[in-house]
Amino acid sequence: MNMPRLRIELKKIDPRATAPKYQTAGAAGADFYSFCPDGPITIEPGAVAKIRTGVALFIGSPAWALVLMPRSGLGTKGIILANTLGLIDSDYQGPLMVSCWNRGSAGWCWMRWPRVDLSHSSTSRPLQAASGPRGWPSLKA
Repeated sequence: MNMPRLRIELKKIDPRATAPKYQTAGAAGADFYSFCPDGPITIEPGAVAKIRTGVALFIGSPAWALVLMPRSGLGTKGIILANTLGLIDSDYQGPLMVSCWNRGSAGWCWMRWPRVDLSHSSTSRPLQAASGPRGWPSLKA
């Protein structure tokens, strides 16, 4: 059975943002990176903060969504997703932000570019950079 190709496009909202990347050939999903252009963000113990990624995604089918899952390395340091996992519906095309909760005992400082999460869908197709405004009715760059 031939499955139709799922179109996922990436748009950098700020040219300084880092695009998500598959770190290895066997990676199940792409790592997203934090984007802190105004300087470090400290999340105190017990606090929640939205971490910007500097990117937006277009998911070309309403039958698909993007799932954000926490990185295990951050979890061992007390940083987890505030809602345990993030679900990005195909009709959301705004800036992608990650809600992080510090359940640890010390403040956590987000600098520029640390990896935030792992995205996963049941397809391991590469993310394609958007070539223009098509498919982006709600996000104007």
